[in-house]
Amino acid sequence: MATDRHTAPGLRRSWLAELSRRTGHDVTNWRTPAVDGLVSACVAPSSSALLAHALRTFAAERAAEQGALTDLLAEVDALWAVLEPGRDSLSAAGAREVTADAWVDVVATQRGTPTIDRLTGLHTPGYLIGRVHELDRSAGQGEPPHLMLLVARWLLPASPWLRAAISTHVAEALRAGVRPNATLCQLSASAAAALVPDDGLARSERVELARALDAEPVASAGATIALVPVPDRRDGLAGLLETLRQPPAEQIPARQPQVRMRAAE
Repeated sequence: MATDRHTAPGLRRSWLAELSRRTGHDVTNWRTPAVDGLVSACVAPSSSALLAHALRTFAAERAAEQGALTDLLAEVDALWAVLEPGRDSLSAAGAREVTADAWVDVVATQRGTPTIDRLTGLHTPGYLIGRVHELDRSAGQGEPPHLMLLVARWLLPASPWLRAAISTHVAEALRAGVRPNATLCQLSASAAAALVPDDGLARSERVELARALDAEPVASAGATIALVPVPDRRDGLAGLLETLRQPPAEQIPARQPQVRMRAAE
């Protein structure tokens, strides 16, 4: 029997069925106050202000539940895919932008810690430098540990919400694909890194990270993944991080021997 998408129950069934199809997870019984409010706003007489408010409430609820931005945008995309033509007073792109802005606001408030990037939850460059010195001190009088930076860099898109989506997607990929004890760092709006030992696992992690980022929204931003040795002379680390902060269009200077890019093996 065809689903009546002009009613709240009908639209909910269509949306959650589409979301289940896209994700492979059964979410057909998903009911929360924000989900109910968003569905009701979609079937109400056309009002972009009402719909934007419902999207912001939905995004805030998902952020409070520690939901990832990429998952949240996928949920909104599934809803807009099943809306009847003419029923949405916001375009799909407009809905994504409103949703991402609201999610970022909530997450930034939650993560108001000096050594934590408020958007991604990764550490700041200053923390990473401190971590390197801490590892050196732990080595005592022995040789400082050989360390690598697993670096992801990408071009900055013009859209603020797309910038946020890419940064959070990269952060999620680092958390999922790099060893748990690695120090993860947001170097800039267009670069993130993981501090890892110089070992075989680092090369495997580079390959896995490249695979994870070969998907939207990161793929269209020209993301590059590289293993970069941490300088043995640690006083060169700050300059290295400043170089890596630049978008990939700014090539890393070949004259600095410590900044050797290693291709995937």
